[in-house]
Amino acid sequence: MNTSKIIQILSVITAFISFTASGQKLPKLEVSNNHRYLVQYDGTKEGKPFFYVGETGWELFTRLTNTEVEKYLQVRKAQGFNVIMVYSDNVTGDQDAKIYGLVYPNQEGFMPFNNGRLFIPEEVIEGYWKHIDWVIQKAEEYGFYIAFLPYWGNRFVQKERAPVIATNDMAYNWGYYLGERYKNKTNIIWTLGGDFEPKDYNKSRNPNEWMYKPVDSVTKDPKTFDQGEYMITIATAEGIADGINGAEKKFDEGKADYSTSLMTYHICSGVSSSKYFHDEDFLDFNGMQSGQYKWGFAGNYQMVQKDYMKQPVKPTIDLEPWYENSVWYENIIAKQDGPRCTAFEVRRNAYRSVLAGAMGFTYGNNNVWMFHRKNENHKEKYQPTSDWEGNEGIYDEAALQIIYFKNLFTSRPFYQCIPSQDLINNALAGEIEETHIQAAINNYKSYAIIYIPTGQVFNVDLTQISGNITCWWYNPVNGTICDQAGKEMKAKKPFQTISQQKKTRNYQFNSPSNRDWILILDDASKKLPVPGLVVPEITRKG
Repeated sequence: MNTSKIIQILSVITAFISFTASGQKLPKLEVSNNHRYLVQYDGTKEGKPFFYVGETGWELFTRLTNTEVEKYLQVRKAQGFNVIMVYSDNVTGDQDAKIYGLVYPNQEGFMPFNNGRLFIPEEVIEGYWKHIDWVIQKAEEYGFYIAFLPYWGNRFVQKERAPVIATNDMAYNWGYYLGERYKNKTNIIWTLGGDFEPKDYNKSRNPNEWMYKPVDSVTKDPKTFDQGEYMITIATAEGIADGINGAEKKFDEGKADYSTSLMTYHICSGVSSSKYFHDEDFLDFNGMQSGQYKWGFAGNYQMVQKDYMKQPVKPTIDLEPWYENSVWYENIIAKQDGPRCTAFEVRRNAYRSVLAGAMGFTYGNNNVWMFHRKNENHKEKYQPTSDWEGNEGIYDEAALQIIYFKNLFTSRPFYQCIPSQDLINNALAGEIEETHIQAAINNYKSYAIIYIPTGQVFNVDLTQISGNITCWWYNPVNGTICDQAGKEMKAKKPFQTISQQKKTRNYQFNSPSNRDWILILDDASKKLPVPGLVVPEITRKG
């Protein structure tokens, strides 16, 4: 790592030195009073709004040494992330083992369980779990919440794989063990599931049909729904809650006090947890996976919109969009290369999903989630292209641009945003996914944010925004404020101000260039800050 990069990272983490030394806990996360986003509980009536910026670090617990864990946390903190999604064991080790990474040791040589007796509290190898304890604590010191999966989904679904969590009692006991072990940790988001839905794939007409169904096909199919697999999740959730609360250790069909935990569900591609669990007490917010498939890579805003309209109201987020530098999963299945996810496609999913009503966004990188090292025991079917530490790893383009995404939304009261497509009046803003414009306005009508994915001429109903309007072009590639020609404005001033008298229902705007841009429209009298924040920029490695 070069000297300038070290200085940049240190400048970001200096503020955490006193926090680390004092051992102060991160504030507990809770659902906001209006059930649209999360807040950090700080003792106030409302809590501090929390903009969820997730990172997919699936194998963080197993693939990295302690030194590498700290480096990873330092870099991701500097890039703006505040949540890391991890599962308890490893799934990309031995290609032929039905139980996958459960026989794969961590970097200290410890496996999670004794003698192949899996997810049984009495059989845990303490050295393995003490390392997890250390990572969770270290993440807290850097200001991270851990979205923690107690197990991966293939441990309890797809009966042809001989699942290792086969009964409700086993699931409950494992949940109880984890809840009791981490009951004092305030930086854990319990994330159930793991890439699967409770569905009996053996009874499907086509065992692979779940991979190719349309994004909006989220109605429960009684022919393939598996009640037994459904109850495994309920039992795990109840066990976690009872373990945290110190309740009697006994499975009770999902009845528990869930007020002391924050839970969601990570599901498979093209589906949201709302399909099965929306009305369940354990589910605090919905997690969807717009996924790695060609048919769904550009349509995550549609999934968000559907969750946003559901009753009762719950926050929602895309937990797994297309990973940067990954091929479509259709190509992975076919064992062939193909188009790879670019920084633009990451940005498009991030901005459009938040403006459609999501409480944040989760990023993933194909080389980072498995912490790929060449010549290691990985499943090469995912077609990694670089070591995790490289320019196609933690320093990949979209990862460097996440900070600008976060800065924009946190420079405005993002928690006031309401999806508002009636702001836009043009054909391309409609059904064409690749060119779809997404818009939101705050509930006081004092600002609007509009994401335009391609160069377009479009019309905006300015009568919906109060006062004289200041207009800003925000460049999501580098976080700069630009003029109508797309050139950075050093003075950071609006490119245009529109008086009350000139506001119309079809005011025309034209993107500065043929790429994605964000238009911010502010009520001038509110004196909102310049969109985005000034932070040290991390350059690519080398």
